[in-house]
Amino acid sequence: QKAVSQMVKQEEKEDLWQGYENCRVGRSISSSIRRYVKGFEKFGYSVHEVYEFINDINKYE
Repeated sequence: QKAVSQMVKQEEKEDLWQGYENCRVGRSISSSIRRYVKGFEKFGYSVHEVYEFINDINKYE
Protein backbone atom coordinates (compact mmCIF):
# COMPACT_ATOMS: atom_id res chain seq x y z
CA GLN A 1 0.00 0.00 0.00
CA LYS A 2 2.71 2.44 0.99
CA ALA A 3 4.79 1.64 -2.07
CA VAL A 4 1.82 2.31 -4.32
CA SER A 5 1.12 5.69 -2.77
CA GLN A 6 4.80 6.57 -3.09
CA MET A 7 4.72 5.64 -6.76
CA VAL A 8 1.69 7.86 -7.26
CA LYS A 9 3.46 10.68 -5.47
CA GLN A 10 6.51 10.20 -7.68
CA GLU A 11 4.35 10.32 -10.78
CA GLU A 12 2.65 13.48 -9.57
CA LYS A 13 6.02 15.06 -8.95
CA GLU A 14 7.22 14.16 -12.42
CA ASP A 15 4.11 15.69 -13.95
CA LEU A 16 4.55 18.81 -11.86
CA TRP A 17 8.22 18.95 -12.71
CA GLN A 18 7.33 18.82 -16.38
CA GLY A 19 4.94 21.70 -15.89
CA TYR A 20 7.67 23.57 -14.09
CA GLU A 21 10.11 22.95 -16.94
CA ASN A 22 7.53 24.34 -19.37
CA CYS A 23 7.32 27.44 -17.23
CA ARG A 24 11.06 27.90 -17.43
CA VAL A 25 11.24 27.82 -21.20
CA GLY A 26 9.47 31.14 -21.47
CA ARG A 27 5.82 30.65 -20.69
CA SER A 28 4.55 32.74 -17.85
CA ILE A 29 4.76 30.65 -14.73
CA SER A 30 1.23 31.32 -13.56
CA SER A 31 -0.52 30.28 -16.76
CA SER A 32 1.60 27.16 -17.05
CA ILE A 33 0.98 26.24 -13.44
CA ARG A 34 -2.73 26.86 -13.81
CA ARG A 35 -2.82 24.33 -16.61
CA TYR A 36 -1.02 21.74 -14.53
CA VAL A 37 -2.97 22.46 -11.37
CA LYS A 38 -6.12 21.30 -13.14
CA GLY A 39 -4.60 17.84 -13.31
CA PHE A 40 -3.57 17.95 -9.68
CA GLU A 41 -6.90 19.06 -8.28
CA LYS A 42 -8.03 15.47 -8.66
CA PHE A 43 -5.20 14.50 -6.31
CA GLY A 44 -6.45 17.09 -3.85
CA TYR A 45 -3.75 19.68 -4.45
CA SER A 46 -4.44 23.35 -4.07
CA VAL A 47 -2.80 26.01 -6.20
CA HIS A 48 -0.92 27.12 -3.10
CA GLU A 49 0.51 23.63 -2.61
CA VAL A 50 1.65 23.50 -6.21
CA TYR A 51 3.50 26.78 -5.78
CA GLU A 52 5.06 25.50 -2.56
CA PHE A 53 6.15 22.35 -4.33
CA ILE A 54 7.82 24.40 -7.04
CA ASN A 55 9.53 26.54 -4.41
CA ASP A 56 10.85 23.35 -2.83
CA ILE A 57 12.21 22.22 -6.19
CA ASN A 58 13.97 25.56 -6.56
CA LYS A 59 15.80 25.01 -3.28
CA TYR A 60 17.44 21.86 -4.59
CA GLU A 61 18.63 23.25 -7.88
